Amino acid sequence: MITKQLMMVCLGMFVVSLTVGCSHKQIDMEEMMKPPARPVELDHLNKWVGEWEGEGTMEIKGMEEKIETSGHSKIELALDGWAMTEQMEWGMGDQKMKAMSLWAWDARSEVFRIFMVDNMGNIGTGKCWYDEEDAEWEFCFSSKNTIEGMRTAGEGESQFIDAKTVKWEWEEGHSWLPITFMEGEGVMRKK
Repeated sequence: MITKQLMMVCLGMFVVSLTVGCSHKQIDMEEMMKPPARPVELDHLNKWVGEWEGEGTMEIKGMEEKIETSGHSKIELALDGWAMTEQMEWGMGDQKMKAMSLWAWDARSEVFRIFMVDNMGNIGTGKCWYDEEDAEWEFCFSSKNTIEGMRTAGEGESQFIDAKTVKWEWEEGHSWLPITFMEGEGVMRKK
């Protein structure tokens, strides 16, 4: 008799737990579709917005002379300020390059993520950090030429000298060897 009553109590508790566990609270679609607060780190991108002209020099291992570079970039915020896009055209000697990049904040990793593609068959990904004290951006990047298969890795920095002037340095090498084959430096000025 006690066993039968105990089984009935257990069965009753089981049914109640199923009923309680299956009940859903009402979903508020307006609340669900509300975007999260925009991270303040995205405000650092505002300094880049605008049109820029730049020049510099590149030194390639095995070449005696440095190569002059010049070009321009158009940088805009996108997606209500959650991302930044850049369209650039640069020349290095006789070679002309067009590229696009997309920047976004990765809150979990606390870095900006970058995706780049150009008209030479290269795609790349990178990340960068902003050092507020030095007004300096630090970059690391890896790319792959989708036509030839060559992989490279690079790093560099850009420092805001003032609101309209950025000094940059860059070095790049094979991704599988710790050898730098290209180094460059230059200045960009906001129009």
